[in-house]
Amino acid sequence: GTTGGTTGGTTGGDTGDEPQLAPLEGDCAAPERLPDDPLVLSTQLTTGEGAEEPRLFMEALDLSVDWTRERTWVVGQGGFMVFDFDGKQPEYLGSYPGARQRYYKLAELDTDLFVATNRDFGFDVIDASDPLAPVALANISLSGASGVAAADDYLYVATFDGALVIYDASDPGAPRELGRMKGLGTPWDMERQGDWLYVADNSIGVIPIDISDRERPALSIASGTAAAAQDLAVDGDALFVAVGSEGIEVFDLSDPSVALPVSRITYGTSVLNVAADSDRVWGVNYEDVVVADVSDLTNPVSLGAQQTEEWAMCVAASGERALVGDWGNLDIYTLDPSVRSPEADPSRSELYFYAGEAGATAVAELSLGNRGADTLELLGGSVDDPRFTVRVSGTSAAPGDAIRVEVQLDDDGEEVQAELCLATNDPDEPIYTVELASSSAGGSSIAVGEAAIDFVLDDTDGATYRLSDYIGQPVALIFFATW
Repeated sequence: GTTGGTTGGTTGGDTGDEPQLAPLEGDCAAPERLPDDPLVLSTQLTTGEGAEEPRLFMEALDLSVDWTRERTWVVGQGGFMVFDFDGKQPEYLGSYPGARQRYYKLAELDTDLFVATNRDFGFDVIDASDPLAPVALANISLSGASGVAAADDYLYVATFDGALVIYDASDPGAPRELGRMKGLGTPWDMERQGDWLYVADNSIGVIPIDISDRERPALSIASGTAAAAQDLAVDGDALFVAVGSEGIEVFDLSDPSVALPVSRITYGTSVLNVAADSDRVWGVNYEDVVVADVSDLTNPVSLGAQQTEEWAMCVAASGERALVGDWGNLDIYTLDPSVRSPEADPSRSELYFYAGEAGATAVAELSLGNRGADTLELLGGSVDDPRFTVRVSGTSAAPGDAIRVEVQLDDDGEEVQAELCLATNDPDEPIYTVELASSSAGGSSIAVGEAAIDFVLDDTDGATYRLSDYIGQPVALIFFATW
């Protein structure tokens, strides 16, 4: 089971011809025989908390892979790290922690020579020819350093203030700045293809840059994206962009100066990193690794999806294999493209009902999407509370479609604490449970639907806000972490 991996399709209730709902029938029991799963976890290295032999703390944010040598270089919390995976269990070799012990983006400058960026201090040139003891050859100060790419003896680093900085890196121990080109917005990632750089720009979209004259890059025509561009990958004449909640957007590069949008693959959650090879595009969305067949760019076909253990942040691919940086893990996934199976994706893991008004009826909904490549069957379900009734829009969903599930509570004023169970033919997780409750988990005494407690907050500029001043208006409280 997963929360990702579909191409197109509709969710029940999204069209004008809304299907009639019927009572959910059948028991919540997994079938005796399930289809094979096309995407499986081959090997895994756990380096963080919970590892059998913890060696380092790793929060993988970007990686580079040499599939022939079966070696990968990873950056994140912990700095720059080297691993071998020789077809078996990945093995940690060595690391260079860096001044701040954190890098965000990684690019290969030459064999065993890498550039790792940090948005606060700049970038380091790291020599990994001795994988047991990588060393920094240069530490370059550059505010807002983000995406990075190399061409011959030249290095290109994008910055968050909208610049592309060009360096002569013929001496990797002393990169020399040659100039800066303006015209970018908020660039996050960059990849080179021949004489072109392609930038995933958070505020503009996809920006092609002509680097046929290595010292004098020239901006080409930018293409807007369906949502903010976060990462990109190039495979031949195709470009794939991670566009957050809109999934992966597919572009045609037949004319390398213009990225022409042709299709989009949606996954239900925010895609933040992509990789592409041999007509396969892979993505990670914090929770899952997903893969699609893109031999026809106008009609991507989902091939598989798999939930990861932690927070999948980066991915690299070669044919039917992908290496995923899953926060504290390195995962190698293998795809069997001959296998077709469904992949169930419930849109919610909990539904909340306001308890306190006897005789009232409360209704909540979720969708059971099919992110796989074969028909998803809803085989039955149950709720361990007689006050609930469950109705569904159907019992099957083609790839890319979804089954609408409506849950109704006949309220008697008592607290709600129940569980909806759904049984499908999903090969790796046929049984799904959805929490039905009056309040959120964690022991909250406030029920959904109750009046909020009034409070006052000051913002960073000293302005004061009182919740009661916004009665009748939607209010969103956003909590976040920053490093």
